[in-house]
Amino acid sequence: MLIKTITWTRESHGLFDFEVKESERKLFEKKQFKIKGSHRIFRAESDVTAESVTSHNLERAEDLMKPEKKDSIISRMIH
Repeated sequence: MLIKTITWTRESHGLFDFEVKESERKLFEKKQFKIKGSHRIFRAESDVTAESVTSHNLERAEDLMKPEKKDSIISRMIH
């Protein structure tokens, strides 16, 4: 699976597609991940990371995570 992310540092409640000026688009943080198997996607500020999941019991493994890490999960892909 190919995952592309685009984040920005501005903290507002508006939609960035409509609010951002063309000159500000270079301030976006762009990343691309090729993943195979089960993964979690995390976001901390404008940094997005992917982590492979090896546990068969995803919920139990996440119960053992620190709350701040668990709260930064934005997506899960289960294979």
